[in-house]
Amino acid sequence: MNSVTMMGRLVVEPKVEFTQNQKTVCTFRIAVAREYKNQNGEYESDFFNCRAFGKTAERIGNNVHKGQRILIEGSVHISPVVDKKTGEKRYFTDISVAKMYFVEPASRGIGNNTNSGGGVNTTQTQSGMDYSQYGEEVDF
Repeated sequence: MNSVTMMGRLVVEPKVEFTQNQKTVCTFRIAVAREYKNQNGEYESDFFNCRAFGKTAERIGNNVHKGQRILIEGSVHISPVVDKKTGEKRYFTDISVAKMYFVEPASRGIGNNTNSGGGVNTTQTQSGMDYSQYGEEVDF
C-alpha cells in the first residue's frame, strides 16, 4: 500500500498550470517538522514537493498560501529522468496529493492572494512538464 499523510507549512505560493488536455495541476512544496530534536536541541524539517490534480489542485491554488499549514493525503510518486548532459538516470520523488484539509485559517499564512478575481492563480505559459505518466484520469 502506497499511502502518505503529512501536515506541514507551504514554503512557497502554490503554482497552478494546465496539461495539454486542460487538466489542472498544482505544484507546491511543504516543510514537515520532525518529531524529535537534533543534537543542538532544535527541531529540523523535511521538505516535500507535492502535486495535486483536478478539483484538489484548484482548491489549493485558490485557498492556500505560503506559510499556511495544511494536511495532505496521497501517495509517493517516483519519476525516473535521464540527465541530457550526462546520460545518467536520476529519480525524483514527489507526493501525489489526493486530498487536502485546512488546519488553520488562511490569514495565518505569510502570502497574500494577489488574484482579486477569486479564480485560480495560474501561470500563463505551460511549463512543458510531461504529466502523461499520471494517466488521463487524474481527478481523485
